[in-house]
Amino acid sequence: MNNRIKELAEQAWDYVDAHCPYASEEQEMFEKKFAELIAAAEREACAKVCDGIDRRYINQADKCAAAIRARNE
Repeated sequence: MNNRIKELAEQAWDYVDAHCPYASEEQEMFEKKFAELIAAAEREACAKVCDGIDRRYINQADKCAAAIRARNE
């Protein structure tokens, strides 16, 4: 597992520790939060690709990055 995935897993467990009152629900909450964090990281990675597009295409690149980041909403 790469370091970024390990960091996201740790963040998910930290979230569970802070928000889950019942041990029986920990795994489900972890899986949900971990999936959310992975999806957010992937969206941001994709948006950064758009951010790096040649400046001649800046309007399209900005729209592309904004559309990807907006998928969280």
